[in-house]
Amino acid sequence: METHIKNTYVEGNSRWQRKWLFFMAIALLAMIALAEGLRPVLLEILKDKIDVLQQWRSNYPLPTMMGFAVLYTFSATVFLPVHFISAVMAGAVFGIPLGTVLVAVASLSGASANFLLSRYVLYPRVKRNYRRQMKKMVRGLRRYGWMYLAALRLFPGAPATAVNLVAGVLPYRLFTFQWVTLVFSLPLQIFYVSLGLKLLG
Repeated sequence: METHIKNTYVEGNSRWQRKWLFFMAIALLAMIALAEGLRPVLLEILKDKIDVLQQWRSNYPLPTMMGFAVLYTFSATVFLPVHFISAVMAGAVFGIPLGTVLVAVASLSGASANFLLSRYVLYPRVKRNYRRQMKKMVRGLRRYGWMYLAALRLFPGAPATAVNLVAGVLPYRLFTFQWVTLVFSLPLQIFYVSLGLKLLG
């Protein structure tokens, strides 16, 4: 009787955790879709405010740079898909060299925070509920896992926030995740920063 109650509790808890993971994934996809839909509106707002931002950058260069980096990192950490619009703004306000450095550092910081949050919050639940599938993934990623992550970083259509969270539940080391993210995110970051300078600078 006691064993039956325990098994029932474990099964119910497992179902609840799967539903929680499912709803979290749906919420994340909804946020990404919303950000994509709002992209033209955000660009128009940025066009209207670009003169003010450039003036801030001229008058207060260090606080403006620090404020941008902190806001970008925070937004990425709380799962806001702001990578495109932030990189465009960086190019328009700071130029290509400095804008790329700021975007790379802030993006890596936010991505690392996503990764660690996923590793310590989501990973135990995923491992408990999908143990068999996880074993197959570990075998597949053991040798060439970094290449899959690099390909996703190079693909413009891959949502960065979702990639960060998924990487956290897979057997990537933090250092591997960070260097692959830093190196293979640079081409798109440079492109977006350059686009910002061309469109708004």
